[in-house]
Amino acid sequence: MKNLRAEVPAIAYDAVRSVDQMVASNPEQNVGRKIRALRREAGLSLREISETVGVSFVQFHRYETGVSLLSTVRLVSISKALGVPAGYLLGEPDASEPSQLAVKQLDESRELFALFESLSDDSGRRAVLIFARAAVARQELLHGHEASQTSLHNEVSS
Repeated sequence: MKNLRAEVPAIAYDAVRSVDQMVASNPEQNVGRKIRALRREAGLSLREISETVGVSFVQFHRYETGVSLLSTVRLVSISKALGVPAGYLLGEPDASEPSQLAVKQLDESRELFALFESLSDDSGRRAVLIFARAAVARQELLHGHEASQTSLHNEVSS
């Protein structure tokens, strides 16, 4: 008769090793796990992130579980929505973790979205959109003006 106690640890070790090999051989699941962890860390629901990325929440869940493959375009849009480089999701060793600035911007974006969603009055929503568009236009004018001054200065200096 065999000693079952001696065989159980070997069986458990083999099972763990085979699971590790399956995970290593399924990079989609590794990417999906990172996406899920970042989404949860940011406090985003499946519905919120899927709307931001432009897919159904069911499809986004498939990305997180590794059931569906991510296209390059979708991977980039998800990485932008989560505030991390696409390389970070792919496990590139030189890809940095999310910066404090990216986390702050994500928090501010979530807050702005929640506030906008809470506006039930159409005129209030329009006012927010007008203000946001004006702020972006002002920023573009300022940066465009700085860029043209820099190029003018470079032309005069040469």
